Amino acid sequence: MTFSIIIPCYNAAKTLGRAIDSLLLQHDYLKNIILIDDGSSDNTKQVAQEYQRHYPHLIEYYRQDNQGPAKARNQGMPYIKGNYTLFLDADDMLTPDCLQLFCRGFENFPKVDILIAGYTSIHGDKERSKFPTDFNTKALLLQAFWFGKFGACGGAIGMRSHCCHYAQYPETITHGEDVVFFSHLVAQFSVHVLSFTALRVFHSKNSLRHDTLSTLSEAEAIIPLLFNPQRLPKELMEFKSRYHAKQLLSLSKVAFRLKRYSLTRQFISKAYKIHPMSVCRIRYLKVFIISYIRRDPGL
Repeated sequence: MTFSIIIPCYNAAKTLGRAIDSLLLQHDYLKNIILIDDGSSDNTKQVAQEYQRHYPHLIEYYRQDNQGPAKARNQGMPYIKGNYTLFLDADDMLTPDCLQLFCRGFENFPKVDILIAGYTSIHGDKERSKFPTDFNTKALLLQAFWFGKFGACGGAIGMRSHCCHYAQYPETITHGEDVVFFSHLVAQFSVHVLSFTALRVFHSKNSLRHDTLSTLSEAEAIIPLLFNPQRLPKELMEFKSRYHAKQLLSLSKVAFRLKRYSLTRQFISKAYKIHPMSVCRIRYLKVFIISYIRRDPGL
């Protein structure tokens, strides 16, 4: 019972070693570590190849032109060799007993295809542990994913490798691609929640600025990708308008932080038209009023 771990790497020279070391501590449960270098311009290649030199039987390194993390993860799928698969980001790390606990979970639940565990989110010196909500139906679990009760975090989700033949990460977006991928898998396969912390997720201030700008540029592109009637059953498609409004309100907060007040108003107004009840909260009404008072910089 072994795992294939897919790690997309982009300018990850400072953190990749930490991620790989967290795996090597659990080498008994590893089949292969698949490193996909997404056109890095730093020393990611040298770090990856140094580990590959020491662990040639375990670590595989491949490089592609810069095409984004979704493409990198998809590129890694043909190299899966283990019974199970896990997607790990190059700046995160698994907890020491993660793979053993996942393997034990699959042994205890032989009919389950996907196991979801908790993770710890780290912002500087602040840590917050998050665990998936216990659920009676897939719809409840997906609502937890979609409406902010629990994040779709690849390193905290172990799956039987055959699941990767069903779906791929959408390559046309760079924000929310993991939500689309895991939502479609959860809708298709059997799922169980485990109550342990599998992953430590590190957030940096530098990545936040990039994320907010890419979020605005892609705006609502995730909606048709996620709510694909060929991937989600009819009862889940009913959440489309609510989720669309939720995305617009999230975008309004991003626009507000960037002082793009006219765009803030546009997002909130559109959210109201799509799903009026989602906007009926004091904080959104307050932001909407302030965005009318203030002007965008340069106007």
